[in-house]
Amino acid sequence: MKSKQKHIQYGPQFKGYGERHMRWIENVSAGLRFVGHADDLVRSIRHKGWYADNFQDETYRGCVYQLPARHGVPQFVGGYSDPNNDDCALLSFYLYDEKEDAARAADLIAEARADEQRQYNEAWQAGSEYADLKTEISSNRRALIELIRERKELCRLVCGTSVEHTAHAVLKEIRRLLQAVRDAQRKRADLYAHYANTEGFKEHV
Repeated sequence: MKSKQKHIQYGPQFKGYGERHMRWIENVSAGLRFVGHADDLVRSIRHKGWYADNFQDETYRGCVYQLPARHGVPQFVGGYSDPNNDDCALLSFYLYDEKEDAARAADLIAEARADEQRQYNEAWQAGSEYADLKTEISSNRRALIELIRERKELCRLVCGTSVEHTAHAVLKEIRRLLQAVRDAQRKRADLYAHYANTEGFKEHV
């Protein structure tokens, strides 16, 4: 059985990352020739890509592709290969006659994309913490209710110093939980004020 031939697929054009002619490309190798990574083509680019998160697990690395020659003149475009999808790339179709110029542009696009992704990941982490704090507040409030009931019951009893000591310990725990609730509420307010309008944060609200 013959394998199905792949064809290059062009997404719609859009503006982004400082460029006006961006396109998402699937099966990019079926229609464009990979020339090289930006840092291999231009010596002044002294890195192997831009990290997209603080854990440095994902990297966006500028790359250059060549289009079919026009009137015998090679044409180059720059962008980055998607780190999570094989044979996919985001490219600017501003055409360059020199691959080095395309490489410099590609590195800037990769940097802008990585910066955008870092901001998204930071906002997502903040949103996750925001949601966890809500769970923590609810749990502490339930514990407070039970402790307040327990202390009221202890205060009704007059059975010597052991009961008084227990009642004091319960009061201390009530105060600790109240402070924990206040701290969590304050932190949630700070997170909301800073990240409320970011996409990653909104997923948790």
